[in-house]
Amino acid sequence: MDGPIVEICVGKQPHQKIFSVHQGLIAPRSEFFERAFNGNWKEAESRLVNLPEDDATIFSLYVQLLYTGKILTQDDDGEFNKLCQLYVLCEKLQDTDAKNEILQAMLATIRGGMPSWAPGLLALKTIYRGTPDNSPARRLLLDIFVERGNYSCVAVHIQHGFYLPEFISDLTVQLLKQRSFIRSETLANCNVGKYQEEVKESAKGKESDKEVEK
Repeated sequence: MDGPIVEICVGKQPHQKIFSVHQGLIAPRSEFFERAFNGNWKEAESRLVNLPEDDATIFSLYVQLLYTGKILTQDDDGEFNKLCQLYVLCEKLQDTDAKNEILQAMLATIRGGMPSWAPGLLALKTIYRGTPDNSPARRLLLDIFVERGNYSCVAVHIQHGFYLPEFISDLTVQLLKQRSFIRSETLANCNVGKYQEEVKESAKGKESDKEVEK
């Protein structure tokens, strides 16, 4: 139903792991795997892709999302960090559907957590170092800090020399933009669609074809 099985080798020893995935499930969603398995590359013949720089634990969350359509989340800082790592992985794999679902899970985690909670330095580093300037994930983190962050959220990082100039610059601009009016839309009532990317028509078509085949 989902085509032949392909193998994806993730990480380095001793934490390396090989995942067996249906090509018909992973390739239509990911432009990265679409090119790898259907292009003029050695991976197309061997049916094996190596991802030595990635984390097998995070990739297992991606496989879980592919097969179940769900991401298990908990209302804590560590789980939010995993969602950030998963988002960056999907940025690399060019899976827009997955990125949109992860953003929805991030927002759900924020809504279920403490009103004053804001992501830590690891989450900020992960997103800012693994996404482009116009990333929806960056916009979400900025909105979280604008609405919920306080002085201590940022000061502790600066005092210890652990801060991201790009983030501080973006946050300053965003705060100045918000200062001139009262926001009627908050993280609690906003539509997650404002952060999500539009899925390309070709990807939608492939999903529709797969439904017909079923």
